[in-house]
Amino acid sequence: MNKEKFSAWLNIHTKISDSLREDYIAILDTWDVWQLEDIALFNEAIQQIDCDTKLKQQASYFYRLFLKGYPKQLRGTYTLPILQPSGRTREYLQHPDLLKGRILYEHLIKNQMHRWLDVNILGHNGNTNGRVSANILYYFGIKADYRGLFKDCTLPELIELLHEAGEGYEDVVRLLQMYADYLTVAEAQIAISDEELEADRESQDIENGIIKEGSMKYYYGSRYERSITNRKKAIEIHGVSCIGCGFVFEDKYGEHGKNYIEIHHIQPLYTLGKPEVINPATDLVPLCANCHRMVHRRYDNVLSVQQLKEIIIE
Repeated sequence: MNKEKFSAWLNIHTKISDSLREDYIAILDTWDVWQLEDIALFNEAIQQIDCDTKLKQQASYFYRLFLKGYPKQLRGTYTLPILQPSGRTREYLQHPDLLKGRILYEHLIKNQMHRWLDVNILGHNGNTNGRVSANILYYFGIKADYRGLFKDCTLPELIELLHEAGEGYEDVVRLLQMYADYLTVAEAQIAISDEELEADRESQDIENGIIKEGSMKYYYGSRYERSITNRKKAIEIHGVSCIGCGFVFEDKYGEHGKNYIEIHHIQPLYTLGKPEVINPATDLVPLCANCHRMVHRRYDNVLSVQQLKEIIIE
C-alpha cells in the first residue's frame, strides 16, 4: 500500500523528524489520495485541494517526488539526493547571481565546505561559520549529501546532468550556466574580474533595480541581470573606448587596463516591465567609470548618452 511505502521512503531518503513524517501522512490521509499511483492523476486531484499551509505544500511536494520515483539516478552513475528547499530567501536575495553560481560550482564539484565558501567567495571573515552560503544552498534544497557529489564532472557536464534531472534544478542550472559563461569570457582574455563585475556598485545598483532595505541589498532585478555573453559581444561590437569621452583604459594604464571598460545598459534594467531580449549592438554601450557614474548620478534623471556628450562638450 502506498501509505506504508511512502512512510518508508521518507524515512530512507529524507532527514525529516518522525513527528513531521506523521504530519505529512495525516494530511495525505485527509486528502484520500493513497490510491493514486499515477503522478498525472495526483496532480489533477491536488488542483482541487487547498494547499494553504507550508505543511500541506511540503506533504504534496514529497508525495509527488515519491510517485515520480525519486531519488533520481542519472546515467547510472549519480543518485541525486532528495531536494528539500528551505523556503528561506534572505541570503539568496542578498547576493548576485554570479556569486551564487560560483558557490554551487565550488560546493558540488570542488567539494568546498560552507565556511570556505563564506570566506573565499562571499568575503566574510570567518565569524559567520559558513551560515550564509549554507542558507543559499539550503534555499535550493541542497544539503550536506550534495557536497562533492559531482567531483568527477566538469562544469559543462554538471549543467547537462542537472538539466536532465529537470524539475527542481532549473534555477541551479541557470546560475551554473551564468558562471560557465563568465569563465568562458575570462578564458578568452577579456578583462573581467569579480571586482569589475561588482564595480561601480552605486550606479549599477540603480541601473539593475537592486532594492536596498537598511544595510541589506536584495537582488530583485536578477532575472534581468546582464548576461556575461552579452557583455563580451558588446565589447566586440563597440570596442573598449568610452562612448562618452573617448577614454581608453589601456592608453592610461598599459597592459593592466587592456580590454577593460564598463558596459552601460541604455535602458536601465529596473524599468523593464518584463524580461526582454538584449541586443548588444543597440542596447549596450561602453562607458568609463567616471562617465558611468555621471549617467546614473541622479536616480530620477538618468542621462542619455547624447545628454552626457553634450555636458562633456560644454
